[in-house]
Formats: sequence, structure tokens, C-alpha cells
Amino acid sequence: MISGEAYSGLGQYPGKYRSFAARPWIRMGVIAVTILGLVYLSVSMLNTSSFSGLSSSSRAEAIDPRLQSVHCDVPHQGRPLVQYVLMVDAGSTGSRIHVYKFNYCKDHPELEDEIFKQLKPGLSSFGDNAKGAADSLDGLMEAAMKGVPEQLHGCTPIAVKATA
Repeated sequence: MISGEAYSGLGQYPGKYRSFAARPWIRMGVIAVTILGLVYLSVSMLNTSSFSGLSSSSRAEAIDPRLQSVHCDVPHQGRPLVQYVLMVDAGSTGSRIHVYKFNYCKDHPELEDEIFKQLKPGLSSFGDNAKGAADSLDGLMEAAMKGVPEQLHGCTPIAVKATA
């Protein structure tokens, strides 16, 4: 027989689990770290992109309003003016996409705008039909393609998370 001294004073006994509501916070933390990491990596890739080599007259002709910021006209040194990040939440009851637009008016990214779209049914309704599940996300990608300027399609990071 095991004496009560073998357990800490936290009420831990064999067969009894402590309840701790950290999972939602851990999930949100992972998502936040993922978004910030993707933004950091994509900015690093943008510094070597061909867009930075455009002359000022070429830039004036190529400016899409989505490439501008409502907060400033000049980015922080060594940064692009705006950057987009896509986050897909492919859930069991529905799938959602967040298209985040960040500006670099300062030395760190600031969230400037977000596009949100949700589609139902969720991925679990497709069972073994992988093609149908993949096709169900097409509407979300269309929203992303419309929201992100064409010049940034190749360097916009996307993360897909499944909650179920």
C-alpha cells in the first residue's frame, strides 16, 4: 500500500487527474507564434525579392491599392510597406480563412486589415472523400486570391490548421 506521503499536497491521488484549462490558451499561443513566425520568414524572403528592385516610376505604375497602407507611405528601412498572411482553420463544422494584412510603418509589423470568410460543411462531413474535402476549401482560396495582390501571391505564407 502506498502512503499519502508519496503524493504532493496538490490533491494528486492514483486515478485522479488535475483539471487544467490550458489547452485553449496553448492552441491560441501556437497560432499566434505561427503567424508571427510566418510574417518574419516572409519578410526575410521579401528583402531578396525582385519587387524591391523596381524603379520608382515602375512602382508608381504597378501600385495596387492593396499594396499601400492607410497609416503611412514609407516603410521602415529594409521592410516592405505591407505583407499578407493566410490562416485556414479547417474544422469539423466548417472551414474559415483569415487574410491578414500587416504594415511596416514602424520597425515591427502592425495588423492593418483582416478578411474573413467561412464555409460549411466541415471537413468531417466528407468522410473518406479526400478530393471533396480539398475542393470544399476552394471558396476560401478564392477569397484569399482576391484579397492578396497578385504581386504578393508567391511570397504570401499560408498555414492550415485542423481543429478536429
